[in-house]
Amino acid sequence: MKRTPLYQEHVTLGANIVEFAGWEMPMHFKLGIVGEHNAVRNSAGAFDVSHMGDIVIRGPGALETVQKIFTNDYASSKIGQAKYAHILDEKGLIIDDTIVTKLAEDEFLCVPNAATTPKIFEWITKHNLGATIENHSGEIACVAVQGPKAAAIVEGLFGSGATALKNWYVGFFPLPEAWHVNKNEKGVRDSVFSRKLQQETHALVSRTGYTGEDGFEILVPLRAGPMLWRAVLEPQNDCHPIGLGARDTLRMEMGYLLSGQDFHDNRTTLETGYDWVVKWNHDFIGKGVLEAQKTAGGYSKFTGIVLEENGVPRHGYPVLSESGESLGKLTSGTMSPTLGKGIGLGYFDPAKAAPGTPIFIEIRGRKVRGAVAKTPLVKRG
Repeated sequence: MKRTPLYQEHVTLGANIVEFAGWEMPMHFKLGIVGEHNAVRNSAGAFDVSHMGDIVIRGPGALETVQKIFTNDYASSKIGQAKYAHILDEKGLIIDDTIVTKLAEDEFLCVPNAATTPKIFEWITKHNLGATIENHSGEIACVAVQGPKAAAIVEGLFGSGATALKNWYVGFFPLPEAWHVNKNEKGVRDSVFSRKLQQETHALVSRTGYTGEDGFEILVPLRAGPMLWRAVLEPQNDCHPIGLGARDTLRMEMGYLLSGQDFHDNRTTLETGYDWVVKWNHDFIGKGVLEAQKTAGGYSKFTGIVLEENGVPRHGYPVLSESGESLGKLTSGTMSPTLGKGIGLGYFDPAKAAPGTPIFIEIRGRKVRGAVAKTPLVKRG
């Protein structure tokens, strides 16, 4: 079992540690899942996401490789711009979802999910068109700061330049000198990513997120991780440590996909409703299958459900029409702390489960009334 560089910090804070994708990760801290969820919605929360992958694609052939592997289009990307994308197999099925950032004219950073990182590294290497592929996974510490107070926290650490970043952009910013990071971090390679983070004293700050709130992800050299974590959680910041439990309830309220749960080599991008991450102006693996599916139509779509009666829906629970017809099963489900109602996500036939359609979710043999709802299920300002 692997541990992030922040593992001991979590133990010190009394985290409930569980296994997740081969890593020992915090399920929740002292506030509990609901308390942590509300902290992110109302103030700020810090997530340890050091377990996520970090794969650099650089040099001659980098753009061609990226264009072939990812559904989004990076030919028009500006330096510092990040874009969400899917990675498909030859059958058009999603292997993983990821964020790809252009760090230089010939360099891109791919951040796959923890469980799929070895598979994605192998996939990129297999379909490489002449680029140099560097796997920095496990060599970087990363903390996501999310919530209404996130910008103030990040500005306090890295200055107004960091908070001037537009959504879906990144930048390198000097680390505070007091953190005393060794400039000769082990494993330095020739990429901009490696030189800045591991040889020089910089952080890579991006303005994206997985909660529906304003937020930032801060990548730092491995040994700077604990200093970053402690600085973010200073009492005056009103920021709280957040575990996997609240991460899941936050993303479900927004209708965001979770790799390995809402898709697992069994769904296409069109079925997820994330059509916007497919740019048809370039050739990518699986494109032909998506084109055929789009033309044929008639496929299920990923959508939300909100309960109107008491009950907590879970993954795998059956969804029924008013007449008792099976519509499918939930891929995700929870009690929404914001709504105070049970919510679920799943794939259903739009002709039978349009938004507003009354349905039942079968919870331990009991039919609980609800309705199909558009995502996000919680509207944020």
